[in-house]
Amino acid sequence: MRILFEPGILLGRIQGRDDTVPVEAEYARKLIERAVEYAAGLRFKPHKDYFKAKVIFGAIDTALCDATLEFGRDGKPFYCSGPYESPEKRRQILDALKIRCGPGGFHFMTGIGDPVFDEDEADEDTDIFEV
Repeated sequence: MRILFEPGILLGRIQGRDDTVPVEAEYARKLIERAVEYAAGLRFKPHKDYFKAKVIFGAIDTALCDATLEFGRDGKPFYCSGPYESPEKRRQILDALKIRCGPGGFHFMTGIGDPVFDEDEADEDTDIFEV
């Protein structure tokens, strides 16, 4: 199945949510760039479209943003599987995190009945959240 979004419709749906907060452009750029850096530290590459899309920030200077940003949860990487990720993709990400962070070295959240998660693999050092 192919899902197409019209920018105006998607933007309207996002702006209509009660939990959205407007931020300065410097903050948005800093957040996105630091998230990419954090992921790179775990040897994950940004989406292929990131390099095309980042030009929208132009000359916006992140030095003008004094916010301190922290990623992960409780000092560990946190992976939340997305609705469009295949079970194979989720398994690849979890396997990569196990190798890079070690058992219990990261947190993750997956849906109920997610075929990627095998309860026999869980140990007391791994946090499992079902939503």
